[in-house]
Amino acid sequence: MRIAVLIDSLAIGGAEAQMALVLPVLRARGHDVACITIAPREALCATLEAAGIPVRTAADGERMGRGAVAAVIRNLRAVGRAAAVVRARRSEILLTVLPHACIVGAMAARLTGTLHIVARRSQNAYQHERGAVFGMLDRWGTRTARLVLANSEPVRTDLLAEGVEPARIVRVVNAVVPKPPPDLRAREATRAALGLGGDELVLVTVANLFAYKGHADIIAALGLLNRTGAMAGSWRLLVVGRDVDDKGRAVPAEGIGRRAVLERLASDAGIAAHVQFLGERADVSGLLEAADIGIHASLTESFSNALLEMAAAGLPIVATWVGGANELLGQGEAGLLVPPADPVALAEALAVLIRDASLGRRLAGAARQRAQASYGVASACDSLEAALSKALSG
Repeated sequence: MRIAVLIDSLAIGGAEAQMALVLPVLRARGHDVACITIAPREALCATLEAAGIPVRTAADGERMGRGAVAAVIRNLRAVGRAAAVVRARRSEILLTVLPHACIVGAMAARLTGTLHIVARRSQNAYQHERGAVFGMLDRWGTRTARLVLANSEPVRTDLLAEGVEPARIVRVVNAVVPKPPPDLRAREATRAALGLGGDELVLVTVANLFAYKGHADIIAALGLLNRTGAMAGSWRLLVVGRDVDDKGRAVPAEGIGRRAVLERLASDAGIAAHVQFLGERADVSGLLEAADIGIHASLTESFSNALLEMAAAGLPIVATWVGGANELLGQGEAGLLVPPADPVALAEALAVLIRDASLGRRLAGAARQRAQASYGVASACDSLEAALSKALSG
């Protein structure tokens, strides 16, 4: 198959990391794969190119304003550039990943007569947050696609509510690379590099600093535990993820976007000395290995790659019950689930894991087993390959 993948960007993030994981496998299976980004080049472009996958950008290099007219012009140019790549490569399928790509890709597919497949990787709250026109165009792009890939049952439910026929929705799970048994020397080295004590309790959360990722709730929960004495002894929260502004856009330097807001919250909660912001990191696996408890506090999610990585790393996990978290954690059999936007419930669950190390070990073992059994790279690529073949066969 000749496949072009259009994605919003290749910055480090969940959906982007999934593409960096599965597209090289599709290429190794003999498919012609190319990637197109709407944004300028980002970190994972080089990763895909090193795997032999050409990356082109549909970004507009000209400096333009931020007004509505400028946005329309930028997007129409992106449609034209994406269509040009699809034509030049004679792609049979245009797979779009993330909402902006869905809209641009739907138009490019119309121009080129290419099959359009949408990979929906989030629940649809963003359609309201990003405005009526954006939501309308996103729903149009989704409804006119040949197939829509859903990575969790809540996403499938959203798609049905939007009017997508059940026969056009295909479940394709996220993938994770199996993790080797913990390397104690590597763990100690990472902790030492971060200035962490050997006996220090280390909690970690991995998510870019978007408001919906729930960092404020984590800080509130840990502040509550600290005030009540449940965090006795030395402890640290590692916050891994790039800084963004209030609209989710990249900022020119760490610490001037939402990170500054979270730092103030940590200070107000009396735990600033315990919270360490690490920014965007390429060594997430090592950071997870260095941690004792993983926290995922999103307010909305489809299926969190960070949560999947924590499970594969064998971390005891506290997560909000959103998206596919219960699918991964077995409705609490492999991790503790709490309601979203509830710092008190989050604090109570964390206190349980802090008090009961044996429970944490049991949950961590179950999480690792579930991640390896149901979310392997080969099985995820099999599902994706089958879906693309189904689309071509009509």
